[in-house]
Amino acid sequence: MTKEKNLRLFIGIPLTGGLKTLVSQIVDAIDKDLSGVRWVPKDNLHVTVKFLGRCSEMIVPGLLDTMGKIKELLPLSLIVGGIRGFPSSSSAKVIWVGTEDSKEKLRKIYK
Repeated sequence: MTKEKNLRLFIGIPLTGGLKTLVSQIVDAIDKDLSGVRWVPKDNLHVTVKFLGRCSEMIVPGLLDTMGKIKELLPLSLIVGGIRGFPSSSSAKVIWVGTEDSKEKLRKIYK
């Protein structure tokens, strides 16, 4: 009997080269003021659409099928700005850069 695996999953959209560079510049600018932060490598920068948490590996085929159906909404054109912390700025576990999508494609992908 094979034991079912649980995976820590999220749905994300990778950033393009220019946006990766911009976000990397933001990280470089604030890195000096923050000690002990473990930054995401530049090649892994992404827009998180939905954090799913621990999930059975059995849902992966269905997720991939659904994501294949929404790829017609890509690419996105995002406006980047603002830096925030989650769950709060004073005790951040995650530091994120805000985005705005004037065509609401990201909201459609999320739904």
